[in-house]
Order: sequence, then structure tokens, then C-alpha cells
Amino acid sequence: MLVKDTRAWQPLRDALDALEADAPGAIKYVPNQGNAGDALIAAGTWQFFEDCQIAPRYSSTRDIVAGDTAIYSGGGNLVPEYDNCRDFLARCLQVGVARALVLPHSIRGHQDLLRRLDTRFTLVCRDLESLARVKATGTRAEVMFAPDMALYIDPERLFARCSRYGGLRMWARFARYGQLHTYAGWRMALRRLRPALGGALCVIRADAEATFAEPGDPRRDVPSFYGSQYRFREESDLVSRDLLAFVKSAYFVWTNRLHIGLAAALMGCNVRYLDNAYGKIRALYDAWLSHLPSVRFEGEKQRTPKFSLVMGTLGRTEEIGRFLESLKRQDYPAVELVIVDQNPDDRLLPLIEAYRPYFPIERVVSSKGLSRARNAGLQHVTGDLVAFPDDDCWYPDGLLSYVASRFELDAGLDGLTGRFVDENGRTEGRWLGRSQVLNRYTVWRGAISFSIFLRRGLVECIGPFDETLGVGAGTAWGAGEETDYLLRGLQAGGRIMFDRELVLRHPVKTSTFDEAARERQGRYESGFGRVIRRAGFPAWYFPWVCVRTLAGSLVALFAGRPAQARFKWHSVQSRIRGWRAGVDSVA
Repeated sequence: MLVKDTRAWQPLRDALDALEADAPGAIKYVPNQGNAGDALIAAGTWQFFEDCQIAPRYSSTRDIVAGDTAIYSGGGNLVPEYDNCRDFLARCLQVGVARALVLPHSIRGHQDLLRRLDTRFTLVCRDLESLARVKATGTRAEVMFAPDMALYIDPERLFARCSRYGGLRMWARFARYGQLHTYAGWRMALRRLRPALGGALCVIRADAEATFAEPGDPRRDVPSFYGSQYRFREESDLVSRDLLAFVKSAYFVWTNRLHIGLAAALMGCNVRYLDNAYGKIRALYDAWLSHLPSVRFEGEKQRTPKFSLVMGTLGRTEEIGRFLESLKRQDYPAVELVIVDQNPDDRLLPLIEAYRPYFPIERVVSSKGLSRARNAGLQHVTGDLVAFPDDDCWYPDGLLSYVASRFELDAGLDGLTGRFVDENGRTEGRWLGRSQVLNRYTVWRGAISFSIFLRRGLVECIGPFDETLGVGAGTAWGAGEETDYLLRGLQAGGRIMFDRELVLRHPVKTSTFDEAARERQGRYESGFGRVIRRAGFPAWYFPWVCVRTLAGSLVALFAGRPAQARFKWHSVQSRIRGWRAGVDSVA
């Protein structure tokens, strides 16, 4: 159990004892329908019932009749956004129950209903804000304060119990209630999405309670993958076991899902909470979790790492405005932006002046070339963490807080990289399938320049970008500068991790395979070949990557996609040209 003072459970035990003593017959238990987070609540409730030596009978709201003694499951349900707990209380008033107990809930609104409750009712609030709101209604119901029922879970005890489950009878019950297919899908989803050992897990809700997610946010909302009425104990126990096992391997969990954070804390993970739409998570954190060193709420602690963002730009204005606006929306105050302006005029000055009140911006002028721009900008950074945003990318809300938390939690982390999607959730390239520490063979699929965040110490160790590589270099090698940079960082002993939960925004450019796309790809691939040659890879590596792309060209040709086949063949040719350039010294 995560609750610091176990005496916090005693008022609830006393309420259950009184309920059982007064009950004329079997106590009816109405489970709260919901997602996998509600399964955690149900599992903790059954452990609590077991310890209190009571065994209520499953029921539904419509089955409650006059004279019943009824218990409603805990959760965050007695708020205007949901109807279930409200309907339970209304039914109890309508039929005339003997006693009714609502287990720990977040409670907001429903003032008229609460004022109608009398001494037959006991309402348990799981946070002090809810307690104050309920008492302010003047209700005659008994009002109590106790932890969320998921906090009662003993994981070892839960896992031991689940190990005894099985048999046709149990699975027949799953099938009877229409949950067999749902449970199978749940297990497969968790297996597919399991976080990397020692990696990060980002779970962001995008429903009515969300405060962080954007429309189409690609980050997984794991609890929503399962839904049920939790009609029998085995179901809630198994779903809870699966959820706990899922988060167990993660080192760091970042979420606006209350019970994902609780599951992670139960398994000893580090947790960073964002709030939901009506302050539920903050209230629960203040009441029951703030004593845990592994669990923190975003904004409670002054974030010390400062970001230095180096952006080279030429010919773009509207896109830079979009990036500046996304930077303004970040909830992280310690950031500076160095804009390296390669335009022949002062078109950016109005934008810079408009956003300077929100964060420091330094304008630097340099000659053309992306690597030259970054080198010029690096001369002006003062922060602890350095990044290189493109002038047409933008940051999702909360991104800098997430990155800072990853570095804060892992002192041995020298760099963090991520992936990108456009506004429609599309991407390009072959990204690594899981979060992992990069090496010289995986770095190609684990980073793109604007998704790289490095500690300043590693940046100083690497030195400048190779100015013969990258867009505007004036050479044939129109890309590869960031990969070359990371390879040098790895060679210097840097520990750089690809985090699939780190998702930035950027337009997808290779949507067609026309002549312009082939020319652009040719510049990219020539840089790729040159970097491979200079980085000293084994002799077999370059032929292998060429043969693989050539095979893709043949597959596209036989599949009736000649434009794609020509695109890939051109990629191979350009790659070979870059490789044949040799090991010329950095200009």
C-alpha cells in the first residue's frame, strides 16, 4: 500500500462494519463501469472487503429495491461529466434503501442531489476539495475522507491470487458477459505496446478530462484499451495484474491518467503527473501521494535545466511563427531561443520582437548552410540542454517538461531523441519499434535533427557540425550532419536514448516520388553514404544497406509502383556516390 498512514483506512473499515451489522440481508455491491484504471479500484476494493471479512453480492443500480443495503464502487464518477454514481444515488432515494455507502470518490457538482441525501447515506471523499464541496451543500449524509481504493492494492498478494485463476468456468464467465474478446484484445495490445526495460512510458488521455493532448495525439491511452462493468472479481484482478506488469519495466512514467500513475508507483517506477481537466489528479496527489519521492506533480518543483534551442532559417516566416507560438504554449519557463538568420533581409524582426516578451530570443546572422547556422548558434548557447529545431517544425504542449523530466530522472543520460508526425498523424522513414539506447547501427532509425536533445557537456565534447554536410552546404552531401554529429557523440562515450514517447511535429515531405522528391532524396542519400564511409563502419555494412534498398526497389517495381522503384534506385546510386567521396577532412 502506498498510503503513508494506514490509519487513514480505519473510518472506512468502521463504516463497513456498521453497514454489515445493520444489514437485514446480503449487502449489494454495484461496480463502477469503466476502463482499466477502474479495474485497479475494483481490485483494491476486493482486497479491502476480504480484509474486512465481508462478501457483498454483485448487483446493478436497477436491481436495488426498498430496504436494501448497497455499496457503490469508488472512482471519479460523481462529477457532472458522468452519470453512473448519480443514477445509483437517485435510485436509492427513489426506492427507499435501508443504507447506502459510496466508496471513495472525487465529487463535484450535483448539489441538489446531495442536499436530498439523509442519514441513511455515507459518502466517502478521496480528496479534501471534494470533502469541502460536499459539506458545503448542507447534506445530511455522513461524509468521510479516505484514500482511493487502488491505493490499498498489495501487488504481491494480487499476483499470487491471479496465479490461481483459470479453468473453463472462469473463461465461460468472461464469455457470458461478453468480455472474452475484449480481454484477449487487451492482452495483445499490452504485449505490442510494452515499454522497453528501463525506458519511458507516456500515457496521455484525450477524452473530456484531458488537458494536455492535442487532437490526434499519437501517445497511447492505455487504460482506455479495456472497458467493462467488472461483474466478477477475477476480471478486475486479471486486468489489474496485466496493467501492473505492463508498467513494471518502465523506468519513468509521464501521464495525466490517475491510475496509470498509481500503477507505476505501486511497481516502484518514477512518476510525473499532469492534471486532468477538473483538478482531480492534483487533489489526489496532495492528499495521498506527495510523500512519495518517486511521484511528483508537474509544476511543484522549480525545474533547473535550461534549454538552449538553436534554429537556423532561410526563406520561412509563417512556419517560424507556428514554432514560436508552440514555444509560447510550453509550460516550461527555462528556455532561450537562438535564431540564426540567413535571410538577405530583416523579415523575421517583427516576429522576434512579438515573442521576446515570452522568452529570450537572440538573433544571429550567418552565411548560408544549415551546419554553418548551427555552429554559429552554438557560440551563443547558455543552457544545460541543447536542441536544434527546424524552422518548419513545432512542439506539442508539454514537450519541454517531458524532456527535462527524462534528463532529471536519469543522470547518466547524455542525449534524448524522438520521432515526429505531421498534423494528420503521418510520418516518414522507418523508426525503431521500441525505446532503446542508441548505437552506431540503430542511430539511423532513431533520430532526426529537430528531435535531438543533448546535454551541453556532450555538445562541447563533440565540437562543431561538419559544414560540408547538410542543406545549403554547397556540396553534394545535402544531409547526414545530425547523424554524423550523434555518431561522434557515441564515439565520445555519450549515452543517447531513442524515446518513442517523444513525438514532435513536422510536415511529411516524401508523399510523392516525383522528380523534385528524387533530387532531394539524392542529396540526402549522398550525405548518408559519405557519413558511413567516414565513420569507419565494417566493410560489410555499406553493401548491406545498399542491397536492402535495392531489394525494396525491385519489390516496388514488381508491385506495379514504378515511381517508387525509380526513387529507391536513385537512392542507391546517390548513396554510392556519397560513399565514394572518401574520407576527406572536415572543411
